[in-house]
Amino acid sequence: METFDLNRYQHGRILPLMVWHIEQGKHKEQLFHNHLFSEIVLIMNGPAEHILNGETCAVNRGDVLIIQPGDVHAYSSTSKLELINVIFDLQKIPLPMIDCTSLPLFQRFFGTNKNDCSSVLPVLRLKDKQFDVISKKISFLEQEIMSGKPGCLFMGIAIFMELLTLLARYDEDIPYIQQSRVLTGEAIAYMNKNYRDAISLDDLAQISLMSKRSFLRYFKSATSSTPMEYLQKIRVQKICEMLIYTNSNLSEIAAECGFSDSNYMCKVFRKIMHKSPLQYKNQTVKKQSV
Repeated sequence: METFDLNRYQHGRILPLMVWHIEQGKHKEQLFHNHLFSEIVLIMNGPAEHILNGETCAVNRGDVLIIQPGDVHAYSSTSKLELINVIFDLQKIPLPMIDCTSLPLFQRFFGTNKNDCSSVLPVLRLKDKQFDVISKKISFLEQEIMSGKPGCLFMGIAIFMELLTLLARYDEDIPYIQQSRVLTGEAIAYMNKNYRDAISLDDLAQISLMSKRSFLRYFKSATSSTPMEYLQKIRVQKICEMLIYTNSNLSEIAAECGFSDSNYMCKVFRKIMHKSPLQYKNQTVKKQSV
């Protein structure tokens, strides 16, 4: 596993703040790595699967992720994935905090609550107009810090502060989604830990201390999928990992990933990944060797 530092992106520039655009289909599958810096990720196109510290979540256009130093993450099902990373080291950027701590999302930006910061769920799911504003603001940030004009570093920090504030204010606009993430968090953690076992909707609702009807509503708001769809995606992600990093056969993988037999596992895998397990393995190994 690689550890990335800012030198990989700065190319001799002074400001510890960069924008890195990865075009659709260019992101490597299962490239597990960690950082010595923080990262705000805007998903420009999808879908794909994001894996963070062993947990998995589907991501799509408009999702915003925060990756903190030390987090181990990767992406899978990347054929349609396009993203923009805003890479920064808050220890080296002189930001005046003033009243920003009144906005809860700032605590995630600055890593004041590690457990909250490292949730696999997107911190935001932007609406179309919000997506346009944020993507243009990031583009403006990139142009400014790359321009070399007098005052570009000062202006870059100013645009970065505006970007953080806009995102934090958008977070304030969606209290229902915030509440949904809190209420379903234990169920999501349970699925990521116990995906090998039989898990029912009754189990998940009980863990969340809700009726099935309420749990389904909150879960859909938090993840844009049903609990069983989410569980299958977790299992398929684990299959992907075993296909690449182990020599297990399909029957062994099925048993390890919560499927009663390999035929059913392959059927579910093909439905989600649009290819067979063998095709996925061969294509991924070929891409990683390039």
